[in-house]
Amino acid sequence: MKRTKIYVETLGCPKNLVRTQDFYRQLDYSNYEVVYSPEEADVIVVNTCGFIADAVEESLTVALQLKEEYPDSVLVFAGCVPLRFGTELVQSELPEFDYVVPGFNMPSAFSEYQGPLQTSVLTYPYAYVSIAEGCNGRCSYCTIPKFWGSLKSRPAVEIVDEINELYEIGIREVILVSQDTGAWGTDLYGRPSLELLLRALRDTQIPWIRLMYVNPTFITEKLLLAWKDTGRVLPYFDIPVQSGSDKVLRQMRRGYDRNQILQALKLIDGVFAENTKRTSIMVGFPGETEDDVQATLDLLIQGEFHHVGVFGYCDEEEADSHKLVPKVDPEIINTRKTATEAVALELHRLWEEKCVGKTYQCLVEASSGSEFIGRIWGQAPEIDGMFLGKGEVEPGEMVEIVVEKTKPGQLIGRKKVQKATSNT
Repeated sequence: MKRTKIYVETLGCPKNLVRTQDFYRQLDYSNYEVVYSPEEADVIVVNTCGFIADAVEESLTVALQLKEEYPDSVLVFAGCVPLRFGTELVQSELPEFDYVVPGFNMPSAFSEYQGPLQTSVLTYPYAYVSIAEGCNGRCSYCTIPKFWGSLKSRPAVEIVDEINELYEIGIREVILVSQDTGAWGTDLYGRPSLELLLRALRDTQIPWIRLMYVNPTFITEKLLLAWKDTGRVLPYFDIPVQSGSDKVLRQMRRGYDRNQILQALKLIDGVFAENTKRTSIMVGFPGETEDDVQATLDLLIQGEFHHVGVFGYCDEEEADSHKLVPKVDPEIINTRKTATEAVALELHRLWEEKCVGKTYQCLVEASSGSEFIGRIWGQAPEIDGMFLGKGEVEPGEMVEIVVEKTKPGQLIGRKKVQKATSNT
């Protein structure tokens, strides 16, 4: 019997990659086959992002373009956009979509199979694992809790089992993600309990475990000691501070101030002599002044962040911040974004320079002949640059490398070769 070919176009954040992977896992492979090009597909699934207006527009554009190019394929419009706006509204406005699925609750015909992960759908030797859905935070600019709901943590044993399963099929790095990772366990234990999950991760074999989206509120000495004790969780800290201005942080309803951010960073440096820090910054929030921007730039420098993502405020009608005034002019937002990115680029350059001459473990992602591409532990996938190396290795290998020089966004070097001892 011929199997139906399915292609999934995944848009947005790593959480959506997790949802796509979960869909692959549940797929009935006796009737369906995953393909990696829409040209081959009988069914095209668009896993959409609805976080901000630009993401919604991209989701609609991509889906409509795919339907226009492949009119004979069944198009499934899934993910955050229909979850945010409602199935009926999307169907009435866009009748050309064959199925509209809120979240990723795919039609049951697709999901009769419950079994091991399929090796063929994992492109790289790393994988994202979701530890929770939803969020208890009520940031004034964010609409996620309105359509994903409050925090729903996955049990630790379930997460550990998935990680062990991934290890068995060749995955060597797992990135734990959620909307608010530090809050894990609040619904299970009545308080944030991420340290309990970290201790449970000692029962895994995976060499690298990376955490993303840990807000400074949750950085405590107790958590950091559990972090260090696992021996597997990398000293890589993704702390999305958003602003360095106390006034802006209050209006954002982030739940912490500048001093708490600095205290969290001090704790990290006290427990981990060597660490890598990433953050994200929002510029152009309503009422933001030049002094507020300068406070943010000063925080980035004082906090010695190594990787910084910068984005401009997007005024969502459903968000509470939509009511705040005065709005910042879009041209000014772009100017502030450019200025902040310049500081971020310099901080990243300084980090790259500090890597030169040092030896690291590198996870190989691709290789060709005597050249390969990979990442050291201070580089998260897709956002922190790559390591370009010389040496014969295979994807999925963990190899020791030496960083010899840098280019913007690239560490360059070679596989370290063990020298033979001489008797002469």
